[in-house]
Amino acid sequence: MSNRDDRLYQLLPAVYRERDQAAGEPLRALLGIIAEQVNLIEDDIAQLYDNWFIETCEPWVVPYIGDLLGYRALHAAQGDAAETPVQIVAPRRDVANTIGYRRRKGSAAVLADIAASVSGWPCRLVEFDRRLAGTQSLRHLQLARGRLASVRDPAAMGRIDSPWDDSAHTIDLRRPQSARTQGRHSLNSIAVFVWRLQSFPVTRMQAYCIDRSEAARYTFSVLGNDVPLFASARPTRAGGEPSAPAALTRAGLRDAAGHPAEQHYGEGRSLALWRRDGQQVHLVARHQVLVADLGDWQFEPPRGFVAVDPECGRIAFADEESPEHGLLVSYHYGAAAALGGGEYTRPIVRPAAGSRLYAVGPDADFASLDDALKQWHDDQPHEAVIELSANDVHVDPKPISLRDGQRLEIRAAAGVRPLIDLRNRLRDAREFLGVRGGVRSRLRLDGLLIAGRGLQLRGHMESLSLHHCTFVPGWDVDEPRPLDEPVAPSIRLDNVPTRVLIDKCIVGPIVVVSTSDDLEPLALTIVDSIVDATSPTASALGASDSRPAWVTLTALRSTFVGEVDVDGIDRAEDALFDGRVDVTRRQQGCVRFCLVPTPSRTPQRHACQPDLALAAAPPSAKAQVLARLRSSFTSRRYGSPGYLQLSGEGAVEIAAGAHDLSEIGVYHDLFQPQRLADLRARLDEYAPAGCDAGIIKAS
Repeated sequence: MSNRDDRLYQLLPAVYRERDQAAGEPLRALLGIIAEQVNLIEDDIAQLYDNWFIETCEPWVVPYIGDLLGYRALHAAQGDAAETPVQIVAPRRDVANTIGYRRRKGSAAVLADIAASVSGWPCRLVEFDRRLAGTQSLRHLQLARGRLASVRDPAAMGRIDSPWDDSAHTIDLRRPQSARTQGRHSLNSIAVFVWRLQSFPVTRMQAYCIDRSEAARYTFSVLGNDVPLFASARPTRAGGEPSAPAALTRAGLRDAAGHPAEQHYGEGRSLALWRRDGQQVHLVARHQVLVADLGDWQFEPPRGFVAVDPECGRIAFADEESPEHGLLVSYHYGAAAALGGGEYTRPIVRPAAGSRLYAVGPDADFASLDDALKQWHDDQPHEAVIELSANDVHVDPKPISLRDGQRLEIRAAAGVRPLIDLRNRLRDAREFLGVRGGVRSRLRLDGLLIAGRGLQLRGHMESLSLHHCTFVPGWDVDEPRPLDEPVAPSIRLDNVPTRVLIDKCIVGPIVVVSTSDDLEPLALTIVDSIVDATSPTASALGASDSRPAWVTLTALRSTFVGEVDVDGIDRAEDALFDGRVDVTRRQQGCVRFCLVPTPSRTPQRHACQPDLALAAAPPSAKAQVLARLRSSFTSRRYGSPGYLQLSGEGAVEIAAGAHDLSEIGVYHDLFQPQRLADLRARLDEYAPAGCDAGIIKAS
């Protein structure tokens, strides 16, 4: 027993304790039960004082304190009665700031604070009436009002209609909170610009050389595709423009001399370039970098300078001045959420006791993944972890063979995103990175970016786990692909009686091959992930022939681009299927709160779209309902900032069709409908009297 549970027993005289010990301590056990209840009462009494304060009270007390203040609760997600609503009803921070907000109610500054606190997005408040064109009075000059547009200033022209627009506009009779066509510049109109996309860093990664002539051309992306650069979401100096994860433009990045602005260029900032000289790297000075338009590669930088295009993510060197030993770049890219391989914070599983660790990196024991795999193969430990500790490119690793009972994890260290590049394989070589597993063997991949070819599993593995990994959909992300051209699979499972878990990953098509009817269907679980076949008519999950994949699928909060043809679905919830779904065994399983296009064959469906909308619509309007309830994305191309993000023009039944009224698909856990509803409620409550307050999505 602990000291607290034994304290009543210690108060007894020694003679009774001695007799109790001789009898087997029944009295001590009884007093221990009584002391346990006494401790609970004491802890509750001690907590009563802490519950008086919002900073130290228990979570269940927060709504009661808010009720004493007359706090208006935020819009909770009222989903299925059998489900637990999302616990965003009374945030502690919002209740704590209620009195301060009310003292400042009616001021524009408080709205910006409330917007950032409630929504969790970077925000900027703009008073549009200060940007209206008008005649100045010489008796009362208003120098902060909108002014004439300077057409000779590219930076000023690039800020038009942005949150930092300072030019004068004519009046707009539409209101900023209009549900149809949103207006901006009018009397007593204000709006909060919100950035829904996040800015993620890539630190000292190899740039991709696409032209090895004398005037070398590079892309910031190591995959060779164009990627718009984003500003780092970091605090700025006092008096400067507030930091926001916005896409960088040429006009916004360029200073008066044509170089990148100081607040954006350099180590730890939005972008930086390093020349590699053997083991040493040298930062390219800011005055040697020019911001230019490299969209058609026509601009040639003068000698001694490097050209950078932030809108395309391209780099160009002057003749015969390309770095001999390579180029390292740091930049930021935009994405809707932390998904796939990236430098963002992710949970890392601690290795089991006795597990061998093979570190790969510049200052580690092994210089490449191949060296670590060779040593692991020679040692043959029961459990091992191969950790990639730097943003390096590992080209064409050798096939992996697991013995019976072996467990192997290949992962990226915290804060890095290494690339396993399989694009250099010869055309007559194997098309996959082969993995052969023994009985009860396990393989786990975590935090990796894999491009080129896919992963092929054979043998009798027990499980395959993919966490925070990206298998680039398609082999050549930098080249356009016709919609009718099939995409190479990212994962191929050949007669593997295993369990597969895909968690927070981006993968291409999945192919399951089964030539034996004796095996049980493969258990495939896909959670918070994207399976992208790049076309709704291509196969996202199926077999290599016309038969359905021998798979029992569990899909939670995921997005499938392409057709899904499986033997059975155990459970599909809050999933978006952008393609036909065909299930052989429809007597078992359930599909609920999903988008399932018609015609599809699935198990019993509950609260799915477009079923609900079709049931409520008259027969004459069913064609319009089907045309409206189609998945609409900001972008379908991997590498673009709005990759598979639901566009604002999509149907509200999809944007708020999950069981908790969040959006259907991979970005469900962002809870964007709830955050927008909360922000609208707070704007209505704290906006100055007579003002029209709206929300504008900057990204």
